[in-house]
Amino acid sequence: MPKLKPYPKYKPTNIQWLGNVPEHWEVCRLKYCVSQFISGGTPSTDNPTYWSDDSSGTPWVAIGDMTRSYHLRDTVKRITPSGLSSKKLTIIPAGTLLYSMYASLGKVALLQIDAVVNQAILGIIADHRRAQRDFLRYWLEFMQLHVVMLSSSSTQDNLNAEKVRGMTVCLPPLAEQRAIARYLNHITSRIDTYTSNKRKLVELLKEYRQALIHQTVTRGLNPNVKLKPSGIQWLGDIPQHWEVRRLRDVADMRVSNVDKHVREDEIPVRLCNYVDVYKNDYIDDTMAFMSATATPTEIERFRLERHDVLITKDSETWDDIGVPSLVTQPAPDLVSGYHLALLRSRADKIKGDYLFRALQSTSLAYQFHIEAKGVTRYGLSQHGIKSVYLPLPPLPEQRAIADYLDRKTAKIDTAIDLAQREIELLEEYRTRLIADIVTEQLDVRDQNIPATPA
Repeated sequence: MPKLKPYPKYKPTNIQWLGNVPEHWEVCRLKYCVSQFISGGTPSTDNPTYWSDDSSGTPWVAIGDMTRSYHLRDTVKRITPSGLSSKKLTIIPAGTLLYSMYASLGKVALLQIDAVVNQAILGIIADHRRAQRDFLRYWLEFMQLHVVMLSSSSTQDNLNAEKVRGMTVCLPPLAEQRAIARYLNHITSRIDTYTSNKRKLVELLKEYRQALIHQTVTRGLNPNVKLKPSGIQWLGDIPQHWEVRRLRDVADMRVSNVDKHVREDEIPVRLCNYVDVYKNDYIDDTMAFMSATATPTEIERFRLERHDVLITKDSETWDDIGVPSLVTQPAPDLVSGYHLALLRSRADKIKGDYLFRALQSTSLAYQFHIEAKGVTRYGLSQHGIKSVYLPLPPLPEQRAIADYLDRKTAKIDTAIDLAQREIELLEEYRTRLIADIVTEQLDVRDQNIPATPA
């Protein structure tokens, strides 16, 4: 990248967060450089005729679709013509800027398909007589750093269409807007390609990690071991000297009823909750847990011990059921919270760290998924948990498998962390670069940059 210089002359804007701008730039409201704002909506989720199960429906953009990329090429859901008419939705043409007014506040994406949007997203079509689309996109990306101050809520950051229309925009002459957009398209496309490749690497590493765990806990460490039918269709063959046992035969289960309330007549505790288990492979007492209270009986029954395994018993989606976490460092005041099942291994049957790895395998997760019951929220019954089948090696082999997977997954996790850190740094650099250029600190007018597709 060439070294960029500041502009020769600046003028004050009298806007505290913006400061000075180049002398020849104009400061105005967004509504004066946009030809059309397009709102959206959500058809009734209770009416199946409004939603399409195939590609014939119109793509419907939700916030989750926007968070995946700066360029929106597909959506999770599609709606039918009756769904369109139920909310009188306008189909937004490809090339429109999409702006999030709610979750992921201020997120911007370039729509590359014809689609409709939900009520939390605003379609923005630039007035080509005053504003170049890609320059406006980068300005709105920069504004994500400051948009919270426009929020219309004290509890959940959000905007309304009128506040978006009134946002401040700094406009250079059109030729200069094109130069800035061309420069940023050139640089950000390289950054975006690199981060996209890094994200693919992360996904591949996660898939490899999952496959390694599954292979090891179902076949063991000896590639030449003789196999036998397990008698379980989804499990297939297992080593000849292994057993297959139900979970209830090798571990005791306790379903916590300790809630998040604080009561004066109870004892203060730290509560290990759903999110703690869902987001972490290991639980130790150095983590930031929620403060709550419990009765002496609850503490005695649900206090965590070393090598306990916790699993998510309830979730909003069926594929988040049965996610395990291993307790590595307990504490006297650390107890299992609501929506979790505590599994305590029987020492003569199974090692806790092997049980943890076994529950991470694809085949065991499959059992939990088919046992999950619910419509808007899914849950596992105690019977469903206890009935799960486990491949069971002898105790010394369980220890060897657990140690092997600890070593191998630690290396994979390190590689994943490094890749994710690179992505974070590149995203930070991208944000800083856009801010420096669209807020007039750096002049790109004399840069000979080839045109890059947005």
